Amino acid sequence: MSVAALARIGWFDRALVVACLAVSTAAPQGSAIGGEMPRGLEYSCRLVATKLGKEITVTFRLRTNSAGDAWRVRLFHDDEPIFSKLRLTNAEGNLKVVRVEPDLAGVDTFVGRARHLETVTVCKVESRI
Repeated sequence: MSVAALARIGWFDRALVVACLAVSTAAPQGSAIGGEMPRGLEYSCRLVATKLGKEITVTFRLRTNSAGDAWRVRLFHDDEPIFSKLRLTNAEGNLKVVRVEPDLAGVDTFVGRARHLETVTVCKVESRI
C-alpha cells in the first residue's frame, strides 16, 4: 500500500492494514506445486499450509483448462485422511478445498491428491510446516 493511500485512510484503518500485513508475513507457510500435462489436459495443483496460533489452514488448489471436470480430491495430515470428496471444476476450470487442522507437535506434513475421473491423471503435492 502506498504512502498516499495510507494518508487518505483513518488511523484505525491504518492500524488494521499494519496488523494484517504483520500476520500475513509472520505466519509460517509451507507450499508445494505439482502437475503433469497429458494430451489435451493442462493442469497444476498447489497446496499451501499456513500456521496461525494452534491451527493450520490448508488450502488445496487445482487449476485446469477444462470446466466441469470431475476430480476425486483427497487431503492427508500426517498420513491421516482429512478430506475425500468428488469435486467438479468451476467455469474457469479451477477448484479449491480449504481445511483448518490442529497444529500437532513437531513437523506437520500435508499431502493433497487429485485424480481426474476420466483420464485417471493424478496431481499430487506435499507440504511440510
